[in-house]
Amino acid sequence: MLSDYEYEYFNIEGGVIYENNEIYATQSAIELGFNVRVLVDEKNKTVKIYTLDGLSNVAAGIIGDTVVTENIAYYNKKLLKYGYALVRSSSGDYGIQDYNSYQEGNYVLSCKYSDIKFIEGLKCLIVTTSDKHEMGILKLNVDVRSVETLVDPVYQEINQIADDGSLYGVKQSDKYGLLKISEGKAETVLKCEYQTIGIENYSDYEEMENRYLIDSKYIPVKRDDKWGIATLDGKLSIVPQYEKIGCNSGEGGKPAICVPNLKNGVAGIIFGSTPTTTDPNAPVQNDNNDNQKYVYCLVNAETKQKIGFDAEEIYSTTINNEREYVMKIVATDGSTHRINIYDAYMEPARANKVNATSGTGNNNTNTVKNTTNTTNTTTEPTNTVTNTTTNN
Repeated sequence: MLSDYEYEYFNIEGGVIYENNEIYATQSAIELGFNVRVLVDEKNKTVKIYTLDGLSNVAAGIIGDTVVTENIAYYNKKLLKYGYALVRSSSGDYGIQDYNSYQEGNYVLSCKYSDIKFIEGLKCLIVTTSDKHEMGILKLNVDVRSVETLVDPVYQEINQIADDGSLYGVKQSDKYGLLKISEGKAETVLKCEYQTIGIENYSDYEEMENRYLIDSKYIPVKRDDKWGIATLDGKLSIVPQYEKIGCNSGEGGKPAICVPNLKNGVAGIIFGSTPTTTDPNAPVQNDNNDNQKYVYCLVNAETKQKIGFDAEEIYSTTINNEREYVMKIVATDGSTHRINIYDAYMEPARANKVNATSGTGNNNTNTVKNTTNTTNTTTEPTNTVTNTTTNN
């Protein structure tokens, strides 16, 4: 699961136009953005718009009661827009049938899977076999009504990472790696040799949209109990060498895992290490990471160089309605110093600072963001439209 709210981005032909307080879009953009099927009857000058629930009723009327109409995940409902229906056998296994040109017993995908997840942006299916409970990825060829194997079902887990459906975290033999799908082909970009990919407590950090992505660009990876960073193309930007990632134990402000837009647009990643020297009179620290004492540092995500000083805390705060980041440093004489990281270390100079809020934007591009499980958002007068659909 990508996050509490699942969404995908689509490039569309023809663009989206905002004019006179009205939005104009192509049929394909409307179908993608609103999860509907639009049928135009040129002869009778009529337009029929089918919701997914309406298409579900159509499919059930053609195929019968094997069509899954209740307790169906929203991403699988979207198969209906392409003429497919999720079906379930008497033994409880799942498959896919074509309801537009239905023939009894003629499956597009046989009922031999305990779970199926449709990734609309790539027209792919993440499947789990019923016999061995292993996961793979299939390509759904919508035009010729067939499927082909992209990734053999050999994984314990497959989790979508990138919004466009191109990058997946996989688990094999209790180790994690990365797969990338591009131009209809899958390749391993990070071998399954990591303890974990992503972090469980991602909701602590405003800079993370989901557990796998820091600042929408960097993937936390852990190996031999040490943390590092991989890029979206599977390269190790920072080799695992730190005992902790992110700072969430401080009292100075909000937890932080990176400082966005710091060095020419590159983020600084926050890591923690146990002190190399300790006070013999200090109390023994608990082994639990939540209580462990760390020294924090800020590392350039691309050059791997440390930025500034080692700190007792690195946290985010709001100053003059802008998000700022602060290093709390305790000097050897016991005095405490707080350094505004953007003031001290940003390049270009502070005057050219862009908004530090993380996340990807889509300005002046022909893009539709198709979202499930959330409420409607507003659109602004650009060539971008963001449409959302509530998962009921």
